[in-house]
Amino acid sequence: MYRLAPAGHETYPKRYEWLVLLLLEVVGELSPAELQGLDARQKQALVLSRALDRLASGYFWALEGKGLGARVKLVSQILREQGSMVEWRRVGSRYEMVDYNCLFPKVAESYRAVCEWHTNLLARLLGHPVRCVERISEGSNACRFVVDP
Repeated sequence: MYRLAPAGHETYPKRYEWLVLLLLEVVGELSPAELQGLDARQKQALVLSRALDRLASGYFWALEGKGLGARVKLVSQILREQGSMVEWRRVGSRYEMVDYNCLFPKVAESYRAVCEWHTNLLARLLGHPVRCVERISEGSNACRFVVDP
C-alpha cells in the first residue's frame, strides 16, 4: 500500500479560507445571551453546530426525496467539487465513503471536533447514521466513513 507523506498531502486542495468564512458568519450571528455560561468547549460546539445547520440547509433541496444510494453519490460529488478526493462503494447493506484528502488537516490535528463535525455533516446530508472508522488526522491514509442503512 502506498501512503503520502505530510508534504504530499499539502499539495492537494485545502479549504481553510472557506471554513474561516463560514465560522465567522456563524459567530457574527450569535448573541451574548447564547454564549452566557458556556465554557470554551461548549462555545466551540455551538459554533460548529450552527455551521453544520447552515451548510446542510444549502443542500437539502438537491437531496430531498432521494434514496440512500443516490444521496451517497450526490454528497460525494458535492465533496469532490469542494476539493475532496472521496470515493464511495456499497458494502452489503451499508455504504462506505473514503476521502483521501482532508480539507482542514492542520485544524483536525488540533481539534478533533472538526472531524466529528464532518461526520455529523455527512449524517445530516445522508439522513442516516455515519461512523468515521479511520482518520487522516490520526495517521491513516484516508478518512473512512461507514454509512448505516
